[in-house]
Amino acid sequence: MTPFVVLIALAGATVSLLGFVNSSWILGLLVVVLIIDIGVLVFAKTRLVCYRCGSVYGNLPIARYHRGWDQSIAERISNEDDPKDASNRLERQNSESRS
Repeated sequence: MTPFVVLIALAGATVSLLGFVNSSWILGLLVVVLIIDIGVLVFAKTRLVCYRCGSVYGNLPIARYHRGWDQSIAERISNEDDPKDASNRLERQNSESRS
C-alpha cells in the first residue's frame, strides 16, 4: 500500500505546486491522503523477513542488531546460487557430458 500512498502524495504535491489547492475538495483530498499515510505508519506492524527464504516473522520482539529492509541485499542474495541448486546443476552437466 505504501507505493500507492506515495504516488497519491506526489500527485497531491504536484497539484498544490501548480496552484490548484484553492479548491476546498482538493485540500480535503490532500488531508485524507495525509491521514491514510499517518495511519499506515502508526498501525503497520514491524516484521522480520528472511532475505534467503522469504519467511516472515511478526508479533515478536526483534533484536536491535537486525537492520531495516535493504533491497540491494535482497537482490544480491536472490541472485546467489543455492548450494543445493548448484550441486544439482553440476550433476546435470556431468550427466549431459557423458551422453
